[in-house]
Amino acid sequence: MGDFKPDAVLRSILPKEITLGIENHRFVDRETDKYLPVKELRPLFSPERRRFAGIVTDIAFDYFLIKHWDDLAVVEFPEFVQSCYTGLEESREWMPPRMSYVTAKMQEYDWLSTYATMDGISKTIDQVSKRMRFKNNMAGSVIEINNNYDQIESVFLQLFSHLNEQVQSAKIEG
Repeated sequence: MGDFKPDAVLRSILPKEITLGIENHRFVDRETDKYLPVKELRPLFSPERRRFAGIVTDIAFDYFLIKHWDDLAVVEFPEFVQSCYTGLEESREWMPPRMSYVTAKMQEYDWLSTYATMDGISKTIDQVSKRMRFKNNMAGSVIEINNNYDQIESVFLQLFSHLNEQVQSAKIEG
């Protein structure tokens, strides 16, 4: 919900768990954006796609999260996915309409599991490109991930560790 910017009235009546989740999501986004190794990935992208480096890197990080899931998480990935979809379904009443629509599609097409393969990541990038409100050349940017695979994976692993430390020290739950 952190990406869907619920209005002030809705935010004031949200259950505490959802509010904490939004705060955590936004904290992680801010920490990721300011983390120097993530910023240093941008110049690795080709000039024609560099403006999309942040979006493409974020999508690539989803892939690397799943690739390293067994080392980073205590719950099995399929169980986590089902828990996410169940939680989204149970929270639909609190969602802005656009989020409700998007999360229904997310569940219908099992987006979370799609991120486990580079083909799924490629399709995700191309779909995000189509949803942009302006003409762009982001489609096909999976090549940028493949060309910089080792560097992006290394930065992801550093970032994950950094985020764990930062979330713990900020005492954000959710």
